[in-house]
Amino acid sequence: MIYYANAGFYQFLKNMTSEKKNSTEHTITGTSIVMSRGAKYLVESDIKKNNLYFKFDICQETDYEKIGVNSVDNNNPIMRIGTNNDEYPYILMTLRNKVLFIEREDKTGYKTEIIKVDHMEQYANEPVTYELHISTENVFDVFELWINNLLVGVKKDVNYLDDSLLMTMELSHGMPSSIAVGQEGYNYISYVSNIMIGDERLSNKKCMVLPTKVVSSDWKVEDGLYVSTDKGQELTLQVDVDELNKINPLYANTKIDCIMCGSDVAYSEGYNSKINYAVNGTSFDEKTLSNKNYQGVKTKLLSKNPSINDYWHIEDLRTAKFTMTSDTRLSDE
Repeated sequence: MIYYANAGFYQFLKNMTSEKKNSTEHTITGTSIVMSRGAKYLVESDIKKNNLYFKFDICQETDYEKIGVNSVDNNNPIMRIGTNNDEYPYILMTLRNKVLFIEREDKTGYKTEIIKVDHMEQYANEPVTYELHISTENVFDVFELWINNLLVGVKKDVNYLDDSLLMTMELSHGMPSSIAVGQEGYNYISYVSNIMIGDERLSNKKCMVLPTKVVSSDWKVEDGLYVSTDKGQELTLQVDVDELNKINPLYANTKIDCIMCGSDVAYSEGYNSKINYAVNGTSFDEKTLSNKNYQGVKTKLLSKNPSINDYWHIEDLRTAKFTMTSDTRLSDE
């Protein structure tokens, strides 16, 4: 099962990035998040599972010696997994001098190495896929790390987390904390995309932005955006499968794990403050909009087509009609 999926929109993170910027560069999914220095961006919270796979793509500099930076003491992780263990609250993924480390961090900040991967300079400045599996289900914990779908590290003979639950996922710029203002490399940018959390191997799964076409609408179009001016107005879209095939070809054995509706620009300026979502007339979610124009909205993940209560197939994707209906908080009063 997929618990979280984000092609690469900062608007779909649990907290906002200071950059508040997306890019169409350095990604295979259609969009990426521009990560700023120093901050950790909360992807998901309160997961409460003890067997999870965490996957994301990142494009960044991995060879800091090339720009004259000694990052042996870097404490800025690329990813941090939070647990409910008071003694060992975090699992870190950190890059130091062309070496990638998976580590346990205790409450004092002391780190214990779990997996080490050398020669990370080969992945400099190109989209790289990391997938980390953590399981605390058995006597010994399981840690497995894949880079670009190749298994590069395994640890299965130590209990690091004492049956802890995995609670949170955070991502970060990941650049060395030792780079100072004015130093070469200070303004380097990291691009993150294809973020997924699941309870099975994610492997080559991609969280794609699906091209859509408007089927019908009584929303107004203003400056390229669809705007609802009254309660009960509907905007209906379909996936443009022909266009999708040009971007990412679909085959007979292509598996569709889930579908999510989302808008990177979605906010309310007054009366209309809620959106109801339906597939082929079957309602499946309702969301309240923010009043900030930099926040988006996303629905829950649909592992099944709610209109037929069956798993998605390519023909379903082609024919399904996704409708958004405007509503207001005052509708029940």
